[in-house]
Amino acid sequence: MKETKRCSRCKIDKKRAEFHTHRVKQDGLCYMCKDCQRIQDAKYYQKNKGLVVHAYCIMTNHLHLIISRNSKYKLEEIIRDFKKFTAVQIIKELLQNYDSRENWMLQIFNGAGLKNSNNTKYQIWQQHNHPIELSDNKMLDQRLNYVHNNPVKAGFVEKPEDWKYSSARSYAGLGGELELEFIDY
Repeated sequence: MKETKRCSRCKIDKKRAEFHTHRVKQDGLCYMCKDCQRIQDAKYYQKNKGLVVHAYCIMTNHLHLIISRNSKYKLEEIIRDFKKFTAVQIIKELLQNYDSRENWMLQIFNGAGLKNSNNTKYQIWQQHNHPIELSDNKMLDQRLNYVHNNPVKAGFVEKPEDWKYSSARSYAGLGGELELEFIDY
């Protein structure tokens, strides 16, 4: 497994950086990277809600984030709102591009929603959220490597920086899709 090299500035400070994994409700559904609208969604939350992204990887049915915040909003509120907004957007996208695959996905999301009293119709995201606070540099390095090597482990690419929807590109000096804030000492 390739190790991601952090820049000399990258360390944990007093900010509460957390590692998050968010999955769509049904494993095996591959919708996350379709035109990767989730990148634009994350940019909105960066600009308007104070989401600070230190590292990310958007896979076909889940995403990994190392994040913190720089606003009055609590991180759990930002994540809750992001998941709610993106769920609505994914349903809209599925309804607009309606074919047999989208119909199948809508049926699965609808079935999941009907089983959960917190939903009115569809459930896109799994509801549990168990963030891991990254309290030292060893934990940060472990999670950073895990996030960036996810598409390699899945067999999608040979090198982490080859995955378009990953901060591994930025860490390798190739530029990325999202603005990152490296974690400083």
